[in-house]
Amino acid sequence: MNWRLKICDYHQLLFPQHHSYILFEGDSIYQHLSVKYQPQINFLGMFSNDKFMAGCNTKTKLPWNSPFFLVDFYLKQPKKFLFLGGGPCCAPTALWKRDNDRSISIDIVEQDPLVLELAAKFFNLPKDRRINIHHTQAQQFLIQNKKRYDAIFFDLGFTYERRNDKKYSFCAQKFTLKQLKKALTPQGIIIYVVIAHRQRHQKQFLCELYQQFKKFFNYCELYSDEPQNHKKIQSHVFILNQKNMQNNKPFTKLNKTDDRWSNLYQELKGKQMNASVLT
Repeated sequence: MNWRLKICDYHQLLFPQHHSYILFEGDSIYQHLSVKYQPQINFLGMFSNDKFMAGCNTKTKLPWNSPFFLVDFYLKQPKKFLFLGGGPCCAPTALWKRDNDRSISIDIVEQDPLVLELAAKFFNLPKDRRINIHHTQAQQFLIQNKKRYDAIFFDLGFTYERRNDKKYSFCAQKFTLKQLKKALTPQGIIIYVVIAHRQRHQKQFLCELYQQFKKFFNYCELYSDEPQNHKKIQSHVFILNQKNMQNNKPFTKLNKTDDRWSNLYQELKGKQMNASVLT
């Protein structure tokens, strides 16, 4: 592994223009990685080649982006989770902490070992027999996979610009969607994340994705999230399932006892859109 370590003291590397501390900066064999902390907004994030991957709120301990917990709108007691694209593993770590159930299992597919080293060091990714790490490409994992999952989280940084990139073009191919469908339990769902700009040709890209998904899944719902202070970029989250489903109140018991989760679900519900806007 070829990377250089740069752990920075909180009180020495404050960048006033960004109000952030660089806790790590270095190179893996795949990419340039950094971990940054912004205390003013309780933000801890991981970046790949200076682009945001994922992060968490250091106060609530919840992922900075919330679409992963849409699973609670659709499944009562999911047990088997698959994350295609690990990053700092904020969502699987939060699920592991929240669902203190010995019977759950979480598979994380992340090609870059350094990413997971940083996830353990800075984002508290636990070592636990219920969390299985797979150092391989998502495409290769799907080809070899024999397991079935209640929830699959597909978040590989797929964008309009990357649709023809050799590294990402498999994301919406028929073979990939067939493999994803095959990996679902009968009631299972896929949470499929796409990043797109607010431009007409990129809306057409989302339309094409929607039509492609409908060929393989009977149920397709859309959530849209506009990041703060970034009016041009949106995260589009497709919910895919083999059967027609009803969007329910969150099943989790924690939404009644913990304000963090209650606020999270209210936020998610407000982002739901009618997928017909893409047709």
